[in-house]
Amino acid sequence: MPATLTELMGGRAARDPDTPYFHLFDDVVPYGRLWRESARYAAGLRRAGIDRGDKVCLIYPTCAEFFYTFFGALRLGAIPVPLYPTLGVEATAGIFRDSEAKAVVTIGWFRQGVEESQAAAANVRHVLEPSDLEVDDPPPPFPAVSTDDTAFIQYTSGSTGRPRGVVLSHANVVRTVEFMAEAAQLTRDDVVVSWLPLYHDMGLIGCAFTPPWDGAPLYLLPPDLKNPRVWLELRSPGRGGCRPHLVRTRSRCRCGRPRTGRPG
Repeated sequence: MPATLTELMGGRAARDPDTPYFHLFDDVVPYGRLWRESARYAAGLRRAGIDRGDKVCLIYPTCAEFFYTFFGALRLGAIPVPLYPTLGVEATAGIFRDSEAKAVVTIGWFRQGVEESQAAAANVRHVLEPSDLEVDDPPPPFPAVSTDDTAFIQYTSGSTGRPRGVVLSHANVVRTVEFMAEAAQLTRDDVVVSWLPLYHDMGLIGCAFTPPWDGAPLYLLPPDLKNPRVWLELRSPGRGGCRPHLVRTRSRCRCGRPRTGRPG
């Protein structure tokens, strides 16, 4: 039984490298690809000076690169900090300082705001994009990770006050994943559909990290989905070919933009 997030994903990649982890737009990401790309992103993070214990803020929409960066950081022993893209310059700078982040990884749409926040957070040395991490360097040596090590830091939305960070250990996350899979009676014959953003605790732990426990396929939809027909097709056994067992939705949420298309 896996004891850490890296064991959970690494084990799934070893056993089922060609099994899809998630479907997103027209892309299907198998576990093997996730694991290979995360090693590549780990090499890119190391090139930028990221090491064990360093905090790395992730400001992404729902996209495959989020997962590559997240697990690349984990495999280095670094600590991912997923953030809301729409917090605003001042609140984001406050989290940069509070988390003592050494780097931020984002995409072009959000870069200007991220750099404005960086100007008020001297601890952030680098603002990186996926293209900076997609290097051909040999993967760095990966340290052993224990259950008591920090998996990531989850910040509150700040809607009722200053955003506060919650430090989650690997044991915290994996035991929650196990509980949720058991409570939902999830099997690999079921399908998980989610449009919760990946910086949301339920969107990340409940919907993105729980399916790998049993190998259930995951369908990710953009949080700002304008046309609900896509969601309905995924729910219908005759349209989209799946029978969702666990579906998490939220009609109102502050979220990033999908990877394709233009920000509106």
